[in-house]
Formats: sequence, C-alpha cells, structure tokens
Amino acid sequence: MPGSITMLSVAGGFVAANGHFSQPLLPVMAHSFGVTPAMMGALPAITQFGLAVGLLTVIPLYDMFERRRAIVAVLLLLAAAGMAHALSSSLGMLWTSAFFVGLGCCAAQLMTPYAALLALPGREGEASSRVLSGVLAGVLLSRIVAGVVEPLVGWRSLYAASALCILIVAVIVARHGVASRNEHAIGYRPLMASLLHMAATMPRLRRHAINGALTFGALMVFWGTYATHVRVAYGFGPLETGLIGVVGVAGAVAATFAGRLVDGGRFRQTQIAAALLMMAGYVLMALPHGDVLLLCAGVLLIDLAGGLSHAANQSSAMRLAPEARGRINSIYMVAYFLGGSISVSVGSLLYLLAGWAAICLYGGALALILFMLEYASPVGSSDDRG
Repeated sequence: MPGSITMLSVAGGFVAANGHFSQPLLPVMAHSFGVTPAMMGALPAITQFGLAVGLLTVIPLYDMFERRRAIVAVLLLLAAAGMAHALSSSLGMLWTSAFFVGLGCCAAQLMTPYAALLALPGREGEASSRVLSGVLAGVLLSRIVAGVVEPLVGWRSLYAASALCILIVAVIVARHGVASRNEHAIGYRPLMASLLHMAATMPRLRRHAINGALTFGALMVFWGTYATHVRVAYGFGPLETGLIGVVGVAGAVAATFAGRLVDGGRFRQTQIAAALLMMAGYVLMALPHGDVLLLCAGVLLIDLAGGLSHAANQSSAMRLAPEARGRINSIYMVAYFLGGSISVSVGSLLYLLAGWAAICLYGGALALILFMLEYASPVGSSDDRG
C-alpha cells in the first residue's frame, strides 16, 4: 500500500519535529520565563525523558491493541501536550508539558512497525525505512523551521500551529489507516514481562540494540555540542545553527535505501559502510583550522552513516519476530536513545574539558567500535534460537 506508507512517512516527520523544536530556541524561551539559558537547558532533556518513558511503556502496546487506534490515541496526546506547551504560563507547566510532548512523540515509533505490517511481502524493510526517513527528516528540519518561524511569530505560535498539524495528522490516520489487531495479543503485565525475556533470549536483537546505541551515541555527541562549537568558532546565531540541519537531511535519504539493502540480504555491508562513513566524517570535522565547508561535509557523512545504520538495524531487528514488532522496536529504541543520552552527557563534559577535538575523537571511537563489532562478529552469525 504505497499511499499508506507515504502517509505514515509524512506523519512521522510531523511527530518527530515536535521533540526537537526547542533546541535552537532555548535562549528565547529562557528570556520569556525570566530564567537563565542554563536552566532552560533542562527542557530538551525532559522531552527526551518523556520519549524514553514512552518507548519503554507505550510502544509495546502495539502488540496488544488495535494498531491504528493506538497510533491515533498517542497522536491526540501529542496534540494536547503541544498546545499546553504553547499556553504554558509557568516553568513548571512548561516542563510538565515537555514531558508529555516527548511521550507523545513515541507515536512515530508505532508507525514504523505498522508500515512493515502494511508492506508487500519481502518489502517490509523498505516500508519501515521509508517511515524512518520521514522521522529523521522531521528531526533535522525541525531546527530550521524553529529558527525561521520563531523571529516571525514567536515560539508559542510555533507550538500551537504544530499541535494543530498533529491533530490533522490524527484525523488522516484515523480515516485512511488500515485496522489491524495482533492475533497473539496478551495482557499488559505479561507483555511487559516478555520484554526482559526477549532481550535475554535473542542474541541478534541484543546486537542490533548495541549497534543502535553506538550509532545514536556517535551522532548525539555532535548534535549535543555543535551549537556551542559553531557559536564560538564561527559566530553563528540560532538561524545559522539551525541551517546546518539541512546538511543532515542526507541521513533521512540514506534510511530509505538501507531498508532495500536489508530486504536484499546486505545488512553486513550496509553496517560496515556506515561505520566507515562516520569515521571519515569525524576526521573531516577534526582537521585543524577547518572551515565551515569541512564541517558541513563531516555532518553530511555522519548523518548519512547514521541513517544507514539506524534504518538497517531497526528493520532487520523487526524481521526477527513479526508478531512481536512492537516489543522488539521498544527494546531497540530504548537502547538507541540510551546510547544518545549517555553521549550527550559525556560530550558536554568532554567539550568543557578538552574542546572540539575531544568530541570528534569520541564520536570516531564509537564508529570504530561499531565497525569492529560487525567486522569481527557479524550480526548474522548470532542465533536467536538460543
């Protein structure tokens, strides 16, 4: 169903953008509430915490409830949280709504296995990767949209308009999505208990999760520190900082091709290529006296690599047990975001202590580990029957 997959891809982009609008807007939002930018810096972390909670507790519901209704319900939660964000009159309300924005953003990860379900036989990887491509595009373009829109109408109007868009997306999915219920559905408590069992008994799933954590960790050490770096090194403001995200759209494009490669049995080649591209990107960004063009070339390579690796691992993991795609995606995405969260914390400390060179060294080291794991012990050599 090509039309349904395209619809989910666009919807995933709208959803994912909501979790990242705030990143270039923190100084402006801090001014609105009369707090320091450092204090407002907690906002993205709260949003990501909400997303992490959703990935662990909401995504498994894909295996329990009728899938279309579950997606619509989470979209409505996101729309309500976005509007509350726009209307926040206190820092407490802003932070609370930020948590629920993050929780609602997990709707994008319900759409990924749903796309695989709607795909033609043998093209599940391509379908889920097309949705992931939309999600990645939404993440990257969100910074540009925020940087352009905020000076024109303000950050509150941005969130209000986004909430309206999410509401429209929910209506479209409700009207045009395909009803689907898991024939092997179980109750919520055994559903959650099965997450631990699956993680313990599926070696290939664990490897995909580790690969995902390394991939997102290598990306987020850059995206978590680049704004400070480009301000110090090049004097960039919010708009110029956001425009760097244009270069990163390569990752969204790469994700689509990764799914096709996995469908064709070329996971290992894709993973090794992604690791090498990421190492090359960090080498370019680490060159002494590098100019903006070298920085952009490095961003292009690491985001291209990140899209390839993430899409390949996610789509390959969901092939392991089609009847449990929600739980598999939950395990994989929790590990993925955990890797990113750790890298943001480590990156902030590294930048403070040793500067930009340390960031590039750390990101390159994670990519090297990713390469060595797949080169020495391919994912395909693991046996999920044990």
